[in-house]
Amino acid sequence: SLSFDNTFGYGKNNLIDFNSLDGITGIFGKNRIGKSSICGTLMYVLFNTTDRGTMSNLHVINTRKGHCKATAVISKSGKNYKIERQTVKKESRSGKLSVSTHLNLFEVDTNDDIVRDLCGEQRRETEKTLRDIIGLPDDFLLTAFASQGEMNSFLKQKGSSRKSVLSKFLELDVFDHLYEIARVESSGVKQLIRNAPDRDFDVSLIDTKNKLKTKHLEREKTFKSLEEVRTKARQLELTLATNPDRELVTSQDVEEQIDRVDQLSNRREAQKKELSNLKSHLKETDQRVKKIQEFKTNFPIDDLKISLEEQRDLENATVSIKHRADKEKQKLKALETQVEALTDVPCGDKFPTCQFILNALKAKNNLNSRQKKLEELSGDLKVTSSALKKLQNRDLEEKLEKYNNLIQNLNELNIKKGKVQIDEVDLRNSFEKTS
Repeated sequence: SLSFDNTFGYGKNNLIDFNSLDGITGIFGKNRIGKSSICGTLMYVLFNTTDRGTMSNLHVINTRKGHCKATAVISKSGKNYKIERQTVKKESRSGKLSVSTHLNLFEVDTNDDIVRDLCGEQRRETEKTLRDIIGLPDDFLLTAFASQGEMNSFLKQKGSSRKSVLSKFLELDVFDHLYEIARVESSGVKQLIRNAPDRDFDVSLIDTKNKLKTKHLEREKTFKSLEEVRTKARQLELTLATNPDRELVTSQDVEEQIDRVDQLSNRREAQKKELSNLKSHLKETDQRVKKIQEFKTNFPIDDLKISLEEQRDLENATVSIKHRADKEKQKLKALETQVEALTDVPCGDKFPTCQFILNALKAKNNLNSRQKKLEELSGDLKVTSSALKKLQNRDLEEKLEKYNNLIQNLNELNIKKGKVQIDEVDLRNSFEKTS
């Protein structure tokens, strides 16, 4: 659907519902009845342009109105989108007219309820998102929309141009992308095939089968040898179990014990060295903890927090005083406007009972008090800003952050120290067992 207010020659509350229209939609009517304005409004809301060439949005607004607005609800790939565009007319002090345009883009459901906000931080980001959905205005004019007198613009294009437009519009260029991807990936495979040596695969297959047959025979022989060794081992175990001298120590037992003693000695030396390293690490950690604790004791954290609280109070007071001063300026300006009205009245202040003159005289009496109050607020603002600047120059928040980081480092060192102490106790117990 398309709804619009104050575009070209139209007024407010205009709506065109396309839900009941299928196929190609045409707009027909008498001359100067508003057909082209509907086309221009559609181009304006979708692309921020018109079908009439380069034109400022100032000329889109009805000359008798101060703003225009258009809303379009479209669907693509099963999703509904709502596009809102509004242009407001502005006049500078010199009398020059200009406009500012705003754009909103939403994904909506079938009931036009907002599902997702697609607006960017700036309008050009939102315009880019909208372009990704509906494409460019030139493609739209060539393929989906034909304004009056431009029905055959697509047919006037050359063959290559028509092919490019149709490929882009119907997304046929996806096959070119797939071809390029396949070409790049297959180039490496082609190079490997070129570098592969020429082989007679029939001969290679026969040779591999012969080797496999030989390996099967070797495996059978190995299984037989393994079974014989297992049988011999069981017989030796039985003989050893029934031997009356089975408690005797053999030379092999002695060699095994010597190897075990050597292993324990090496392990003891390694543990001794590791224990020394742990002691050094623990001593270094204690020194660092002690330095941080001394710094923590001497650091004026309470004074820093009080100063930081004063800084925040001054910031709030500065904002409050600025707000009050702005309100006083507005009131003062309104009073000055009422007082100036006396100069425009030929009777001056001769008729004090006149309500108009009475309000102007009342404003004149309040003018001095308002000016004095504004001066007092300006003085308070200057004093508060000066005190705030002094506190800000001390970098209180940065100092507090460094202090908190140091305290966190202290906690981590204490945790690390505890782990080192536990490792030292475990290593001492293990060292004593190997003694």
